Amino acid sequence: MMQKTSRSFPGPSVIAIGAATVAGFALWISRASFDVAGTTDAPERVAMLPSPAELVGFVVMSLLIAAGIASLLRIGRKSQEGFWSPAADPLLPLFGLALLFLPYLPWAADAVPALRLLAGPGRFVIWVIVVGQVLWTLLPRVQPSRAATIFGIAAVAVSAPFVLNVLGLPEAFVDLFRTVWHLPLTNWSALPAGSLGVLFDQEYGLFVFAPVLLLACVGLAGMLRDKAHRTLALALGTVSLLLIVLSGTLDPWWSKSAMPGEQLVLLLPLLVPPIAWLYERVPRESVARAGAQVLLLFSLAVTLAMVLALVPVRQEADGASGILQWLSPTWQLWSEAPSYIVGGTAQATLRVVVWLATFGLGGWLLLRWRMPSPGRAALAAITTVTLLFVALVSVTSVAISDSTKRFDVERRAIFLLLETFDPVARPVAVRYDPFSIVSPGELPSLFTASAVPGERTDPQPLRVVLNARFRLPAGRYVVDLMGSDTAGRVPNALMSVQIGREGRPIEIWPMPLGPGERHQHEFDVPLDAEFVGFRTARPVEATIAELRLSPREVVETRKRFPAATVLSAASFAPARVFFHDSFAYPEPDGFWVKGRTTAEMTLLKARESDLELLLAVHSGARPNVVTFSTPGWSQKVELMPGVTQRVTVPSKEGERFVPLSISSADGFIPAEIEQSRDRRLLGAWIAFIPDDIARTSAVP
Repeated sequence: MMQKTSRSFPGPSVIAIGAATVAGFALWISRASFDVAGTTDAPERVAMLPSPAELVGFVVMSLLIAAGIASLLRIGRKSQEGFWSPAADPLLPLFGLALLFLPYLPWAADAVPALRLLAGPGRFVIWVIVVGQVLWTLLPRVQPSRAATIFGIAAVAVSAPFVLNVLGLPEAFVDLFRTVWHLPLTNWSALPAGSLGVLFDQEYGLFVFAPVLLLACVGLAGMLRDKAHRTLALALGTVSLLLIVLSGTLDPWWSKSAMPGEQLVLLLPLLVPPIAWLYERVPRESVARAGAQVLLLFSLAVTLAMVLALVPVRQEADGASGILQWLSPTWQLWSEAPSYIVGGTAQATLRVVVWLATFGLGGWLLLRWRMPSPGRAALAAITTVTLLFVALVSVTSVAISDSTKRFDVERRAIFLLLETFDPVARPVAVRYDPFSIVSPGELPSLFTASAVPGERTDPQPLRVVLNARFRLPAGRYVVDLMGSDTAGRVPNALMSVQIGREGRPIEIWPMPLGPGERHQHEFDVPLDAEFVGFRTARPVEATIAELRLSPREVVETRKRFPAATVLSAASFAPARVFFHDSFAYPEPDGFWVKGRTTAEMTLLKARESDLELLLAVHSGARPNVVTFSTPGWSQKVELMPGVTQRVTVPSKEGERFVPLSISSADGFIPAEIEQSRDRRLLGAWIAFIPDDIARTSAVP
């Protein structure tokens, strides 16, 4: 017995323990921050890694979980083999998590930049696929026909187009009827782009958000060759083609308010039979069967990302899919996918042909690749599909894409590593050029963003200098402006910084800038801000040849004040105010709270030692009841027309930020009671004491 154990034990034990160890390393590396710093001419990878002690903890935890799985399998299967033997094959897919290490190797991601995709949110997709394959190998076997039916139904049911649009099925029938009714007026020239767009466009196309549905095309072709299913295939193919053509006849075929795949939601139930037919006929031991499961799990990962609000569901119809932008913060994945909205039909169709050819070649190779166990097949499928995808987008980025659309470290709006900057949770900072371990405090200064005239063309909610907006974490920054050699000097020029996409600038300063000269100004962003830009008069903007933005200091994530999105901001003597909704109207001396609403804001005190903030409040021309509240205090104030009252907002010494909500029970419209064009519903006027109370007590 001892000899038998010694011969059989090492293989399964090495596999199971190795797979669990890789999973522990993957958990550790998934908590790392990865980014590309430097300049356009000299980009540099940087990373912040968790501590080695945390690595040990994750490995131990993974080993314990693996041991628990092995124990349960031994009990459930009543196995007499070695302890790890039942778990060895089911845990094999965990070796696929080793793909997550590639971007962190010293030279790999420099040679193949697309590997950066595995260091961002793309690792979420890898985790879903790998864990899903492990669970798949643990499922009990069922009859092939039943397994195929379940797979076909699941392929449609978990797809984002179905989940996002299932409640709109009745409306889809109405839209179909309207489309048929207006066929005599159809612009048939839009049909080619529309038909391909509803299938392959990166923002609204069916297959982009659920690539597993591509299996229906292969299954339908196979059913046509099968005499027993040819009639069903002809019926399904005819109806499917009609639905695609009818959706493509719309001009435009897309709508900014539409959900991904909404145009073809009626097609989805028709895809179940061909997917099930194909899955049933793929040999169980072939890697192609595991590849089909990878496509299903990838589609599930996309759906989870959208349902969990990790990415926006609504698209901007600007040729850049929200899911692809989310997956590639340090690369240009959206530039490698077809867009039938921006870029031209021919260019998009060329990409579709390349992607479909790669899909067909990959499927053909996987179909001829056999593995002796489901775990090995799953591991082979995970690594092959992932590396094939990376190779494909790498080739198209060089052979097809415009070089001006490639990822540029200076042209982006988001600094991923700075947003997650936490030297306590990630104390190991790495620079890759040259490869070295450095202090985490050295990394923020390596980042730079820039803009030149005509370079940034994305639409913005308000006009900003050089159309450049940035998403910045809390910290201190410096803006560096260079004067144009061909423009003169504007006397008394002013520059301002805008935090939030609404309202007024929060800081204004003089900007003496002549031809070829440089001007620098430091400013702080107290709260994480999704919109930061610079504003000035158009004649002054015309004198700017370049804008550069660099961090001086970034607040650690654990030290940042947690607040909602900043929509606007205003600065007053005792405090700066950051508004989190559109229910306040900032003005130079104070702000109005919109009537019959509750405005949420965060106050930043000018002095941390202040124990209170004094507000002057009035309700203008109408009586009103206004309620002020912070997390530990609340006060209701009854206001009479023309009478100003004081409200003391309590604070703690050493507390910089004070979250405040102001509720206005009623309001008035100035245009209805006096000669004014102001149609806003005004509830309560708020000013900070020691502002001039005389100015706040009068009706504007």
